[in-house]
Amino acid sequence: SLDFCLNSKVKTLWGSFELSNTQLSKIMIQQLCGESMDGNPELFNKASECFDKLDMKFMNFAGSTPVDQVIEAMELAVYNWDVRNILLDNLQFMTADFNAVDR
Repeated sequence: SLDFCLNSKVKTLWGSFELSNTQLSKIMIQQLCGESMDGNPELFNKASECFDKLDMKFMNFAGSTPVDQVIEAMELAVYNWDVRNILLDNLQFMTADFNAVDR
């Protein structure tokens, strides 16, 4: 999905229900770099600059989140930012605290 956003220039919305956006961004920057950035701040800065240029937005949800809120966030992203690619990662965390009646 990071490659798709990078190579196709498609506006992307990412929703991770397991990781914080900070953790997810760090992982994505590492993937974008393609090598270890430990002890190499110049490499991190270069990869971060490239990451900042991606047309990617992030949902601000973590853990259990009502489905209606997620759908509303997706609709707003499509309307406000013309998002065309939406990724929902680790849905089992989104529904973890819901009981069987809510599903």
